[in-house]
Amino acid sequence: MTGLVGRAEKRGLVRRAPSPYDGRAVLVSLTDEGRRAAAEGEAEIGRQVLALTGHLTPAARATLTELAWSVVRGQTP
Repeated sequence: MTGLVGRAEKRGLVRRAPSPYDGRAVLVSLTDEGRRAAAEGEAEIGRQVLALTGHLTPAARATLTELAWSVVRGQTP
């Protein structure tokens, strides 16, 4: 994790700050550039998902969404 945060910090996507509660820990937060990159990534993923599921009916898309969230959460619908 430290390596990932370090690389993101070098790219200006996140910043580190010392934790006020634990001297061993740091808090990591998105910079404005990091928020922009996250929004662009979210939009691109949305476009790709729509391209893959555009042929589905709204009901089938809703079912797929429910099942996908179940997979992500590790729960059954």
